[in-house]
Amino acid sequence: MHNNHHAVQAFLQINTQANIVSESAALEIEKFVCAMYDKPTFSNTNKVRYEIFESWYKLQILEKTKSVHNGVDSSLVPPCRTSLRKHCQRANYQAYLWRHAHVAQMELPSPDGCGWKLNNDGGLLVVCYHLLYQCAASLHNKG
Repeated sequence: MHNNHHAVQAFLQINTQANIVSESAALEIEKFVCAMYDKPTFSNTNKVRYEIFESWYKLQILEKTKSVHNGVDSSLVPPCRTSLRKHCQRANYQAYLWRHAHVAQMELPSPDGCGWKLNNDGGLLVVCYHLLYQCAASLHNKG
């Protein structure tokens, strides 16, 4: 990562504001995630996901395996773009808290909308349940 100046700068931008991840930082982080999945020329995690799924199923068809494929190990594919943005928002908010932990009385915006949602009891829920359809659609649309 130390050779990737743009990614380093993007990660340095994280936590400068509690509730905002700049578009430029989000795009650079997405490129970095693509490179983590051995696709350094890609800049869209949806396309990386598609390529990985496509290669698995093409390989399966070519090899005509007799084994039953019961699904995909989701840890082997990057998050879709929508999910990655939510991860970035949550990481940004948490990093902001850590960066300002020395401040006795921090004034923080609500974490609602920073990758979390407030439930009826005032607790926080990770925003992901509505992403399943969007992630599946991203594979179908390749981006």
